[in-house]
Amino acid sequence: MILDLFFPNRCIECSRIIDSDLLVCSLCFEQIHFTHFDYSGDNIIREKCKLLFPIENTYALMRFEQDSLSQKIIHELKYKSRENAGKTLAEWTKERLNFNEEKPDILVSVPLHPKKLKERGYNQLHVFTETLSTFYHIHLTTN
Repeated sequence: MILDLFFPNRCIECSRIIDSDLLVCSLCFEQIHFTHFDYSGDNIIREKCKLLFPIENTYALMRFEQDSLSQKIIHELKYKSRENAGKTLAEWTKERLNFNEEKPDILVSVPLHPKKLKERGYNQLHVFTETLSTFYHIHLTTN
């Protein structure tokens, strides 16, 4: 609590002071380009993936665009040791993703190369997949 007084958490976009568990303020949140894809329906990600490998369903939370807020969020997670960004992304996903009757059997937290794991100190996707696994009651593996 004292650290919050001297080093308050700030929005990664506009630097406004925000709650310690947030990444962006409510004004900047509106700038995030969420995809609003239906997991079981046709979407551009599914069509692109089908060209590369057999796939039944896909989902993407937000559009990753160069120099956008979505890129800043991903960089906070990957390169700035903001492990809580994984939980935030999972929370946003939980609010938007409905599996209906086609829930996956397993979630995989893709392992990092040992060199990257040593550099970052954690697997940035583990918190994300762990949060979703608990919420949706889907088995999680890290192998």
